[in-house]
Amino acid sequence: MKTVLFLGAGASADAGYPVTAHLLREMEKHVSDTPFHQDRKDWELFKEFRESTNEPLSTILRSSNPELVLTIPDLLEAALNDGDAENWRQAVQNGDQGNPEEYWTGPRREQLAQGVLAKRAFQRLADNFFSHKHCYDSQDSGRNRRCYLEKAFASLKKGDTVITTNWDTLAERVLLDQGRWFPTDGYGFKVLIVSGPEWDPGRQRRLNRSSQIKVLKLHGSTGWFRNEGESGGFYLRSPSYLQYLVPPGHAEIRDAQSPPPGHGDDLNPVVVFPSYLKQLDDEVLQSIWDRAAKALYSSGHITFVGYSLPLADVAVRALLNPIRKRLSEGKCSVTVVIGTDAQAETRWKAFLGSEVEVVKKTAKEFFG
Repeated sequence: MKTVLFLGAGASADAGYPVTAHLLREMEKHVSDTPFHQDRKDWELFKEFRESTNEPLSTILRSSNPELVLTIPDLLEAALNDGDAENWRQAVQNGDQGNPEEYWTGPRREQLAQGVLAKRAFQRLADNFFSHKHCYDSQDSGRNRRCYLEKAFASLKKGDTVITTNWDTLAERVLLDQGRWFPTDGYGFKVLIVSGPEWDPGRQRRLNRSSQIKVLKLHGSTGWFRNEGESGGFYLRSPSYLQYLVPPGHAEIRDAQSPPPGHGDDLNPVVVFPSYLKQLDDEVLQSIWDRAAKALYSSGHITFVGYSLPLADVAVRALLNPIRKRLSEGKCSVTVVIGTDAQAETRWKAFLGSEVEVVKKTAKEFFG
């Protein structure tokens, strides 16, 4: 039977990435050092939103726990969408007798809209933050930092699966270096990858390499963007993403479906919030979750590394729920690597039962 390796934020910590509890602090530090105006602008917008609300929301928004903080913009967006739909329904029903402008220009809708703008700003900032680290990972020093993952992935076989809630690119980068992953199909959805100079289509050629091991990213990724036009779907950005994820033997690669620089939906990254109201109503994301469910259900052994089973991950908990029965029936084995997180140990044992093997080591210590 196949093996599933499930990676949470703790699996990337030894390579220089923040765990979820430190994400907001590290992003603020990044903004203070960045020369990019858009990053500073987005952080100020997000910061202003956090500081402009009244109690009790202000207590939640000023929390150091991003799962609490980022739930509020998701809730406000849901309220905004419901309010807009209801207002349109009443406008159609009342005809000329209604006053729709009172709603559309009123302070209530403005407050909800500010929450949505703050959410979009955070998504852009998160993509840029992880994109910046992705660039550094392409250097020799980056390889030294992630060498413990190279040892871990070396034991995976063709047909095994890596599932992750992380936005970083460590898993696919390691497998790419090992020649067992390629972006054409490695994420669980098809990508038309071409090599050759963008300015000379005659010298471009399509790359059809397939992946031995899939990397299924449940919460999206830095470098993924959503096409909002009729074609829909995702594309992989070339600048600052595929630019630094080039397989051996190629000078450059790009997604043939991506728009040219300066065009397209580069302000619509596929980054799913670590909130209590994760939005997964996207055909491509749903297909990734379907693949993950099949991999988990058919696996003989599942190893969770650096994933603390947070209460906010309701969707992931639903995804993992069938494992408990398979584990109790002896149809699979489960190892959970949690470091020194005692609360994570309690959550995992309550969720999967006493049969789960708990290892109190960091990812680097566990993989050797």
